[in-house]
Amino acid sequence: INNELPTAGDLLDNIAKQDTISPNCWNIGESLEYTVDNLAGKQVTVSVIDKKSNSIIMVGTLQEGVSSPPALTVNVIGSGSVIKDPDLPSYSYGTDVTLTATAESGWIFDHWEGDLTGNTNPASITIDSTKTVTAVFLELFTLDVDVSPEGQGIVILSPSGGTYADGTSVELTADGIPGWTFDHWSGDVPTDSEYDNPLTFTLDADKSLIA
Repeated sequence: INNELPTAGDLLDNIAKQDTISPNCWNIGESLEYTVDNLAGKQVTVSVIDKKSNSIIMVGTLQEGVSSPPALTVNVIGSGSVIKDPDLPSYSYGTDVTLTATAESGWIFDHWEGDLTGNTNPASITIDSTKTVTAVFLELFTLDVDVSPEGQGIVILSPSGGTYADGTSVELTADGIPGWTFDHWSGDVPTDSEYDNPLTFTLDADKSLIA
């Protein structure tokens, strides 16, 4: 920092210097403040040494522009909630925090954004700086597919099931039993796709189709 560093003893308050039992010793709760000019770089390691006793008082890190402990902000897109464990207003550097996303009824957790990515749930994040994480929830839609009473056959859904998250791509394949053949789709069919087989579309609302 400069060539004229003070000794730790020089910065003690008068009570510590005049202590009759242990003069020039630290008192509980006493702090050391020293102005640092022209901090080179964003982060440096600093040692506080008492030259008189040739002993290390403190070893720590100075980080430019950091005046408070790092925090973790969690936002939500969609309908759901996130539990932080531990749930604190700020954290010590290096703390691991577990985030658990819980969707509301009719929604499903999809993925994390921001300083945490992927879709692992629960997920862990290490607080080495102030972090912001967003949990993305998607609405669930129902897809009903029936075979017309006037014909006989089956419809295969891929992926299988009948409830899907918003934005899921679904493929429907119609197959008639012997003596029957697929003709067309009716109902909530995408424009100009009523004769497609297989039929592929992106689910963005509840749908009902008939083969």
